[in-house]
Amino acid sequence: MSRELKLGLLSLIIIATALWGYQYLKGKNILHTVRTYKVVYDNVEGLEVSAPVEINGFSIGSIQKISLNPENVKSMLIAFEVEGDYRFPKNTKATLSTSNSLVGSKKIVLMFDDLCQTDCLEDGDRMISASRSILETILPKEDLKNHLAILRGEVGGIMDSVMSAANGENADNSFARSLRNMEISMQNLASLTSTMDKFTKATYSDLETTISHMANITASLEKSSGEIKSIMDNVNTISNQVAQADLGETINKTDETFNKTNALLTDLQSSVAQVNGSFTKIDGILSDIENGEGTIGKFMKDETLYQNMNLLMQDFRLHPKRYVRFSVFGRKGKAYEYPEGDPGFDEIPKEEKE
Repeated sequence: MSRELKLGLLSLIIIATALWGYQYLKGKNILHTVRTYKVVYDNVEGLEVSAPVEINGFSIGSIQKISLNPENVKSMLIAFEVEGDYRFPKNTKATLSTSNSLVGSKKIVLMFDDLCQTDCLEDGDRMISASRSILETILPKEDLKNHLAILRGEVGGIMDSVMSAANGENADNSFARSLRNMEISMQNLASLTSTMDKFTKATYSDLETTISHMANITASLEKSSGEIKSIMDNVNTISNQVAQADLGETINKTDETFNKTNALLTDLQSSVAQVNGSFTKIDGILSDIENGEGTIGKFMKDETLYQNMNLLMQDFRLHPKRYVRFSVFGRKGKAYEYPEGDPGFDEIPKEEKE
């Protein structure tokens, strides 16, 4: 045998072994006879692909596919395979049951009376579906009925004992009092419920009005959400500006400005006081003038002085030589001659007249 033929045979063996291992991991054994059956369930919660198919607790196959039933989309179509040369009658039921493991996963249990010899289910046929609850899975149906009957009798005996203790000759015991207190409590609870029902009916209209007002307020807030957002944005902007501003320096500058303003006000008050003093002095001078005191006062108020000043001015105008005498060459000036009718002639000294 050539080397190439040996390599080819080895490759075929490896490929076949890999295919067998892959199928075995999927739950198929290509070395045994395998038949596929189908069943439909309304609810397959907890049932998964590769879940076991059992007969009396012995696994004979596994679930291969779970898909939507094309005939009725409200149910699920399950395809499972059975290994071995098993022939099932057409009335076989594929019961969806819960396993006894801690996980509580689902499995399919095949239930039938006897193996089929003729008119059996063929590969690809559909079985009758059925399901069992968790309690039925733990206990067979007959055992469950027996346990329920025993439980019913025990519960009945307990209830008889309770009623006897509550209503019998020893009805004044603590248990009877507890039952009476419980009855009173239930009556009080019923009364409270009735009162609450009346109160609810009485305040239903007010409650409805309040809810309507709350709905209106909510609608108004929703309409004003844009304005509220704008206000909040403005407040946030102002807060950021205040946070970013150097408040300490601003306050110091403000204090300096206030101090300078106070100094200016103090100087202004001093100036005003001085002005007030000046005005007071002016008022005094004006008062003296008004009262005829001093030169200006006499000039303003004294008629005699006024007339004398007029005469003086008139005399100066008429006889300027009386007041101004000078000689260019040092010659003695000519004596002044008083005119006739001089208004001041009577007051001239006698020496000057001669």
